[in-house]
Amino acid sequence: MKRKKVQGLLFVGPALALLFLFYLLPGLVTIILSLFESQHYVFYTWVGLEHYRNLGSSGFLDAVRVSGKFLVAALVYKFIISYLIAVALYFKSPRFSMFMRTIYYVPVVLSGVATVSVWRWILSPNGLVNSLLGRTYLWFGDPNLSIWAVAFVMMMQYTGGTLLLWSAALGQIPTEVIDAARVDGAGTLRIIWHILTPLTQPTRMYIGIVGFLGALQVWEHPWLFTGGGPQGSSTTVALKIFNTAFSVGNIGSASAMTTITLLLSVVLAAYLIRRGMV
Repeated sequence: MKRKKVQGLLFVGPALALLFLFYLLPGLVTIILSLFESQHYVFYTWVGLEHYRNLGSSGFLDAVRVSGKFLVAALVYKFIISYLIAVALYFKSPRFSMFMRTIYYVPVVLSGVATVSVWRWILSPNGLVNSLLGRTYLWFGDPNLSIWAVAFVMMMQYTGGTLLLWSAALGQIPTEVIDAARVDGAGTLRIIWHILTPLTQPTRMYIGIVGFLGALQVWEHPWLFTGGGPQGSSTTVALKIFNTAFSVGNIGSASAMTTITLLLSVVLAAYLIRRGMV
């Protein structure tokens, strides 16, 4: 028995060491740094919970609201649009479904910079979209539009990955169940609602949690498109932390924001799992 325990530790030891080195230790250091006043990577004054008390006036709550809008967009695309596309392809021929899944997945492997360059031209004041609409919209210059324009581009790029997850989940459903339902007179809508949707619940939970956590980590596309503007309308939590740490140089405040974001992620993810809401 002792030998088996040693063998088990030898197998999981490297993984545990990497987990501690790259996740647990940085998290602990972040919490410690949030308790110190710092400017430009020099930590010199103990301030306790001062950074946490100042989060309300630092613009952090505004960034949380922006990330909430990204979360809404992500859930709409991941739970509704991607799922409907996956279901539609489920009832098509395997060859056609594979071809379409490949087409949808191509944007996922493109770099964010390349995607931003193309969509910046498409959504520019003189771009393709405004030409088709016959009106001029400042998609990235209007505070009311910028966040949704950035979210739209992100979802267009990453919907293919979610589509593959839905397709894999649907592919695990035995065809005998579908055939039996059709023999009993069930139509396509009933099959989707009463068979496909319930049987993909584990995948729905995974997509929901990953989508929620991903919304809190969005920073690349807002930074490339708008830099967080205009007027901070597209400054997400991750971008706010990035700017506070590396532009302002206030590591202590950025660490406090990171700690709160981590706690928020853990609490809400646990709540969603417990309530079975995803």
